[in-house]
Amino acid sequence: MEILTKLLEAEDKVLAKDYLGASKITGPLIEKYPLILNDTPGNNVWWSNYTIVNGRTPRPHLGEPGTYAHLRMLDDIIKVGISKPLPGNTALQMAIVMPVCSDIVPIKGPTLLNYRLNPDIKTNSYEAVRQSLRLFQSYILAISGGELRLELNFYEVNSCFQIKKATDYVGGNFSAPILQLPAGVADKSDMFWVIYPSDPSTGVDFGFSSGVSSFGPGKAVFICEDHWVMKKRSPDQGEGNRTDVERRMYLPEWIQHEFFHHLFSSWPELGLEKTPHEWFTKANWPADFTGNEEEDYYAEALNKRLYQATPSIAQKLKRAGK
Repeated sequence: MEILTKLLEAEDKVLAKDYLGASKITGPLIEKYPLILNDTPGNNVWWSNYTIVNGRTPRPHLGEPGTYAHLRMLDDIIKVGISKPLPGNTALQMAIVMPVCSDIVPIKGPTLLNYRLNPDIKTNSYEAVRQSLRLFQSYILAISGGELRLELNFYEVNSCFQIKKATDYVGGNFSAPILQLPAGVADKSDMFWVIYPSDPSTGVDFGFSSGVSSFGPGKAVFICEDHWVMKKRSPDQGEGNRTDVERRMYLPEWIQHEFFHHLFSSWPELGLEKTPHEWFTKANWPADFTGNEEEDYYAEALNKRLYQATPSIAQKLKRAGK
């Protein structure tokens, strides 16, 4: 509770661009509970915290390990924010694309036709989606050197998302709702998040639930079901709807994971992901990377490789009109 409360307080300060105030929260927190990469006594609290919450009923789902991804993102944001102005003069446009229904012919389980989008995702002007992206918006602003502000644009596509087999994902079925956006929207967007209607509790299995791909000339496309945003995925994440706190903690971790797949593929010459998820094996890490966890790998890749890369992160992400 101490860690969770402090991280949420620090996130609120980051959103208000009070980076010094946020550092006064995260600094003492890291001193008390060191980063896992430092191999210092006391840092196992990040993993033990996950173990403790994992044993509770009902189980809260805060991330794996609990809250560590949130901390590492905050730490990178704060480091940039206290060192330079972050005006965000250039808009980075994300189109959030939501088909109103899905037609799913699965690997096994019942066929779902005209399965409707969860109506709760639209509550309070898509509040659940905005909560999921608020830390990521600050993250984009910081890692772009203060150049890019991430703007969210919501579109409901009035047709069903067609999924016939697992290879539809690899084959590009996700592009169909993007191509059905109003004229000019896809061209003016820099990245996309496709949120399609589905619910694993129906027994449908079609081989994927979430991921990232690309559209056009290097535009990132995040892909997930509406269930991913609105509900916990039983049994590995517990049961029931996500709370606001769970959404603020876990969804940025998922988005960061998918985002770094995109970043690593954008600079293949850096060799940071020669094979999928190679960072899961410590022996594959670059010799100058000293961390232990996935989130350490992202932070070190950012600070030791991507900030020095050419073109810059801002130039790579700004893809509208290309």
